Amino acid sequence: MFSDGAYQDPRSHLIFADAKEVVETCSDGSLDVLICDLNDPLEGGPCWKLYSQEFYLTAYRKLAPGGVLVTQAGCSSVWLHTEEDSQYSAICNTLKTVFGPDQVPCHVCHPCLPPLHPPSLPLLLSSSMDDGEHEH
Repeated sequence: MFSDGAYQDPRSHLIFADAKEVVETCSDGSLDVLICDLNDPLEGGPCWKLYSQEFYLTAYRKLAPGGVLVTQAGCSSVWLHTEEDSQYSAICNTLKTVFGPDQVPCHVCHPCLPPLHPPSLPLLLSSSMDDGEHEH
């Protein structure tokens, strides 16, 4: 089993609900990890607002010191140049405006999720660890 008992760990709390509402209503500094496994950020789609600078600013405030946000980031392949494939750069750059350029790594995690084949689902990791110079 992939989870190795993680769902039974009393420190973890999985919430399956409207992500925007949950993040907006939770206490500042209360989240250690925020995983955003979302649909693509298509304009007018069900979750495009969850890829906005406004949402990332809210999420940043809700993260505990050292907390992390992980988000699905479209396709990161340099060989694919369609409009949907450029989502990765837009998401990465938006995260950098909130978390700071040093807190959004340039490398990408490509999970092994059969039947998906990398680079079909890159993930971006952002940390709330701040150098004190970035405004939020």
